[in-house]
Amino acid sequence: FNLLNLVVLVFLTATLCENRRVAWFAVVLFFTANWVGQDYFSPQALTYAMYLTVIALALQRFRRFPADTPGRAWNSRPVALVIGLLVVAVATSHQLTPVMLTGSLFLLALTRQTRTLGLAVFSAAVNGLWAATFARPFVAAEIDGLIERFGSVASNAGGTISDASQQSDGQALVSMMGRFGLAAVGILAVIGFARRWRQGTREWTLATLIVVPASVLVMNDYGGEVVFRVVLFSMPFLAILTAYALIPQGDRHWGWVRGLSVIVVTGLVLTAFLFGYYGKERQYSFTADEVGATEYLQANSGARSLLVTINSNYPNLVVGYERFTTVPIVAEPTESRDRVVANPADVLGSWLADPAYDDTFLLVTRSQKVAGIDIGEFSAEELAAFERALDDSPRFTAVYSTPDATVYQLTTRTTPNSFIQEPA
Repeated sequence: FNLLNLVVLVFLTATLCENRRVAWFAVVLFFTANWVGQDYFSPQALTYAMYLTVIALALQRFRRFPADTPGRAWNSRPVALVIGLLVVAVATSHQLTPVMLTGSLFLLALTRQTRTLGLAVFSAAVNGLWAATFARPFVAAEIDGLIERFGSVASNAGGTISDASQQSDGQALVSMMGRFGLAAVGILAVIGFARRWRQGTREWTLATLIVVPASVLVMNDYGGEVVFRVVLFSMPFLAILTAYALIPQGDRHWGWVRGLSVIVVTGLVLTAFLFGYYGKERQYSFTADEVGATEYLQANSGARSLLVTINSNYPNLVVGYERFTTVPIVAEPTESRDRVVANPADVLGSWLADPAYDDTFLLVTRSQKVAGIDIGEFSAEELAAFERALDDSPRFTAVYSTPDATVYQLTTRTTPNSFIQEPA
């Protein structure tokens, strides 16, 4: 996906920047500043590449100029067809990207920067049709939350920005460095916009493509990730403005000060990237024992099973997940969480005794504990006491027991085909 983004970004920046040095430096800045991490195998990664492709094609073929170049319109229809196909693919693949794409096409057209109003209307129609048909169950389930959170900018953004005071020292450093990198790019982007203004060029296209992602803050918190998505969709255009702040324009010479500033800024942003992108590897890496615990659950669960976990940071079920009702303790109301921490054996024992389920399990893994401590969900002392209480209670049996993962069941509900796996 990064290689695909590289190709599209080179095309996009060449379309927006008359200075080749600015275009290439913007590409470098994008990859050194974008630590959001939406480049794994996922609908978001694919539709993001499609989004960039549509914007690049729209700007290259349908952009308004002081005087339209003769002969530009002859091949606009094939380009419009390609954009239409990409719009359909985006609409049927992801929830957020269609909103960004439709909003960008509309605002570019309404501000008379491109002739994309027809494409914007088509995009809105496709998304509306998809939402009213195949995506209707999803939309119906989410509509109340969308209405409730609409307009709550501070609340929507606050769900993404974690409280560093609650994090471990290492995780607080990771958060601080990531924010520092984004702040540096944001400040330099403002400087770049101002420099272009003084030079007589109004970069309204770049401003528009930054404003549209930021407007999503008004709509939703996107599961606590909305600020990350704002950064992701605005980063290519922030990178271009940042490049304008540092690269000399016209016939101006580099000079050692400007050359040094490019090196220093790139180094600082890259350092922040390394923290932001790789700073959660302790949480994101799963051992063979942890994967084995998930495989055990897949092999030993009935048609209706309950799975209680500390949080959602473990190797998720990929086979038979529809059989499970999953309850992360951290997602419970504060009062319920406090009861679990105070008396884990009795409270969780009552949960796992629910007769509505054929099988009930409690999963505790190394990765859950690391994430819980790093993010500040639980203290190390609380989690240690939690595990001791379960191990000491006669109500629980560890049916899968390894150094990095343990699966507990109620002693009275362990099935004949269950086995106890001891550490190798």
